[in-house]
Amino acid sequence: MQLTDEQKAIIGAQGRVICVNAFAGTGKSTTMRAYASAHPKERILYLAFNKSVALEARQKMPSNVFATTAHGLAYSAIGKAYKHKLADDMKPGELLERKWIEVPPGYSNTGRFLFAQGVLRMLNHFLQNDIESFDDMDPIHLKERAPGNLSILPFSRMIEQAQRLWVAMCDPTSDVPILHDGYMKLYSLTRPNLGDDFDTIQVDEAQDSNPVLLNILKHQDKPRIMLIGDRHQQIYSFRNAVNAMAEMNPDTEYPLTGSFRFGPEVAWRANALLAQWKGEGTEIRGLGKPTKVVDAGWVSVARGSAYIARTNAGIFALAAAAIAKDMRPYFVGGIGGYRFNDFVDAYFFKRGKKPDNPLFAGFQGWGDFMRVAHHTEDPELKGIMGIIFRCESKEIDLPQVVKQIRAGAARRISDADLVLCTAHKSKGLEFPVGCLADDFPSLYEAKANGRLTEDEVNLMYVAITRFTDRAFLPPKVTESIEGLRRGMDGTVDDAMADMRAQAGF
Repeated sequence: MQLTDEQKAIIGAQGRVICVNAFAGTGKSTTMRAYASAHPKERILYLAFNKSVALEARQKMPSNVFATTAHGLAYSAIGKAYKHKLADDMKPGELLERKWIEVPPGYSNTGRFLFAQGVLRMLNHFLQNDIESFDDMDPIHLKERAPGNLSILPFSRMIEQAQRLWVAMCDPTSDVPILHDGYMKLYSLTRPNLGDDFDTIQVDEAQDSNPVLLNILKHQDKPRIMLIGDRHQQIYSFRNAVNAMAEMNPDTEYPLTGSFRFGPEVAWRANALLAQWKGEGTEIRGLGKPTKVVDAGWVSVARGSAYIARTNAGIFALAAAAIAKDMRPYFVGGIGGYRFNDFVDAYFFKRGKKPDNPLFAGFQGWGDFMRVAHHTEDPELKGIMGIIFRCESKEIDLPQVVKQIRAGAARRISDADLVLCTAHKSKGLEFPVGCLADDFPSLYEAKANGRLTEDEVNLMYVAITRFTDRAFLPPKVTESIEGLRRGMDGTVDDAMADMRAQAGF
């Protein structure tokens, strides 16, 4: 394979802890594979961000590489003993309905939900951070960092109940399920010595590392550790993910700035976005074929395109539009990951039918659901409410539309007319032609409302760097990029016309 000078430098890197800052489309996987080929006698552990990437790496990496995920390592050592009681998550109402926790007396139903929500927050704080005991959790510190609606609750009691939940999770005979982060935590507490089996550990997508994995890495004193990622693609801070590249104090750092995915037009927009909102001084070089970009442009669902939405609600709207035009959508990651079942269950719950869904456990009715969503500011509950009310305002038969979407969805991308995914699920992917949905917020509006986060900027950067041939960016994305917002003479319209002319549209 033909390598760039940047990639060659990484293959010959010196030092025990090595950090590679790789922008979008700059060949991270190719570089890690080339390193493994150049060091055939090294036993290499490649830690992928998710299972699908790990499976692909097993097919492409040389034989001296063992590819898996951090949770895959933990499952082999600990998790398989709990395979009969694994769960993806737990809901506050489920804790209440199953009596897995004890709520102090005198609480209203909203207060009970808030308390259960706080218990889960304490549990996840323990599972997802490098602390070894609940005794290490400081109630005062946690209270100061909590949202306002939780800060009024008794944190010591919530920590106590979280510990009770953890003990039950670890009991193979208990009916309390164990979360995937649970067996990961148990694995980390064994202080595994990976140096017995591996000479080098490659950590992909290191900017979104689990703090528990980071703790494991910090306790390794033998193997070389290679951290590769893009700090501007850190989009899982809400799960307590951390940028391992900034936490590990590397001996040497290397850049990957040449993107083979797209050309100068996309690179210019990505550079402008990162410079403006994050103060990034290093620029991406667009080395791919010229990518035509339509700014402030939007196209209705069309065959042969990929659509990236900010939210599941955006995906639902796109899927409904596709089905209405007799198009078969393919859902990246599977249709189950877009929570359409929750939308349908909420529809019937509003009409008096209690669904067998942990999300709705503990609620006495739709009015109770709305009150809790309002008072707790729970984004999941509020998002579902929004879907229900939008469908009702447009007289959309939600269950029927979801039924049609499921019937029309393609199981393989080769059978689809178009591809749908959220910005979170698009990371690591690329598409020839596509469009960002109009549910991305204006970063200026988000800043004015006090809701701008670094993850929001990063999600926009991830989304606009997915396309190789042609990309359509909606107005709110366009106006978030200062150079386009101001225009050549201070007007957006003139800037858009100029950019379209340059792109040949």
